[in-house]
Amino acid sequence: MVIVCLFTYPIFNSCTPSDDDFLPSIGEVNDNPPDDNPPDDNSDDDNSDDDNSDDDNSDDGEDVETNQTLTAYFRDNPEYSILSTAIEQIGFSAALDNPSSYTFFAPDNSAFTRYLESLGINDVRNISTGLLTQIIQYHMLSGRRDRSDFTTGYTMALAREFASQGNVNMYIAKNENTIRINNTVEIIGGNIQATNGTILKVSEVIALPTIATFIQSDPQFAELATVINRETDNKVFELLGLLDRDFTLLAPNNTAFNEVLTELEYPNIDAVPEAELVNILENHIHPNSIKRQNKLTDNLMMVMKNENNVTVTNADGIEFLDENQRNSKLLTANIQAWNGVIHIVDKVLLPR
Repeated sequence: MVIVCLFTYPIFNSCTPSDDDFLPSIGEVNDNPPDDNPPDDNSDDDNSDDDNSDDDNSDDGEDVETNQTLTAYFRDNPEYSILSTAIEQIGFSAALDNPSSYTFFAPDNSAFTRYLESLGINDVRNISTGLLTQIIQYHMLSGRRDRSDFTTGYTMALAREFASQGNVNMYIAKNENTIRINNTVEIIGGNIQATNGTILKVSEVIALPTIATFIQSDPQFAELATVINRETDNKVFELLGLLDRDFTLLAPNNTAFNEVLTELEYPNIDAVPEAELVNILENHIHPNSIKRQNKLTDNLMMVMKNENNVTVTNADGIEFLDENQRNSKLLTANIQAWNGVIHIVDKVLLPR
């Protein structure tokens, strides 16, 4: 499968993002910033299943204490042998034996086997070391968190997107009975307290997220998802799901889509011609570049997918000006996916 060999990006574990890279408005992102010293990369070179139906996921669970480190716990528990092999493969065994503080989402062998089968391979060591490193780091948070500590919103994993070096987010959805990650993975066990971290068993390997992942997961993007799904051949959604591309998406919130229907005098989304919808969608996609908040400088001109220009202005906070001289304000910045960044805006940007 192509995904196995597509990514051979180096890992920059010693880089720490600047303070202005993260806004408190992005869910939990600012609550637990990345550790200044995540595990060193010593390498040379990133659905819930019925099998898990017996696991107790109806409450926050009691702590289970172990005097083992993360490395030792995974090594000595046969159900985590594939995870242990992956940790060894990327050179993290020694680092996860050292005193520190992490939260580790742990997929068992069944989950890993399903993941490997989806890639068309039968051994975790067949995944490139660079990609496998990011996959493992995407299962790690800085600092200990128990099940009860999670709230609905975004949080940062230790994985870093290659081009921007932004920590990759995950979307947590919590209700009375479940905690889901990116809408596809459920926390089904915990809290196992190792000496250097908290282990939470998860139902599946947590795939590196695309922009499309967050559009599907986050209710803030419900109207955006509806608009994207109107396209017959699904090209926009497929584009935003490509792992080997870079994008900046200016994502209107649900209110913005409702307001633009009134402005354009359409009774509902279904009344908008498909070609017009696609043109509007492409007017929010800046391809081949990741512009995090610190790159949104005054008078920056962004060429969008439909070849319209959107101009950044910073006179009164960050705003985006479309070719019709309509302003859209930045509401939430730097939701980082593996293939780009999302900025939530308060108005739909209309093409010329």
